[in-house]
Amino acid sequence: MTVHGEREMLPAVGKAEGAKALAHFTDGYNKANRQLDPALNPAIEAGALLAIDQAGVKAAHALRPQGNPAFPPLELKDAHFTVPKQAGWPKYFVADALSNRKGPDGSPSRWFLVFSRNGIDEKWRAVYFATFDGNKAPELKTDADGYAEAVPAGGGSGLAVAPGKLSRTYADYLNTGKGDAFAPGKNTDKLRALRAKQATQVGARLQWE
Repeated sequence: MTVHGEREMLPAVGKAEGAKALAHFTDGYNKANRQLDPALNPAIEAGALLAIDQAGVKAAHALRPQGNPAFPPLELKDAHFTVPKQAGWPKYFVADALSNRKGPDGSPSRWFLVFSRNGIDEKWRAVYFATFDGNKAPELKTDADGYAEAVPAGGGSGLAVAPGKLSRTYADYLNTGKGDAFAPGKNTDKLRALRAKQATQVGARLQWE
């Protein structure tokens, strides 16, 4: 029997493979931050997360070319996996796990990582990372089999902004403050107020893109 993965809606990953991907990320993350070698980041990360973390490792290497053997290793446990059914490539899944890193309230934070790969021969790499205050993450909707459901689109979705337009709409809001798509909060009007305050500091100039 031939299964056409470009047409069939199949789970993006199995639980065992997802656990291996998370362990691979954790090992690589610790190695890159211990050796401060930016050449190691592309093996575990891609996209925006790679750009951010690799820049940090490069900067740290400039200060500590000998590495940082005292780097406290990241530990992730109690992992949960949210897996969608997808056709074709790339494929994605979300792993969230309790870390040994402290959140703003001093308690251990859960790390939410989006993993992706573009083909069966590629390794899973993390492309997005987030934490949530009090570990209160939005609940992801799943179907009867436990697989993640797609975010609805179209006029009847009830969403304030279509998913494909969210990044641009949010960036435009932060730049101009115009629009009614976003509710007041620390990541909207309060963030704009903080940026305005920081932008007028004596002897400093901050810009955002």
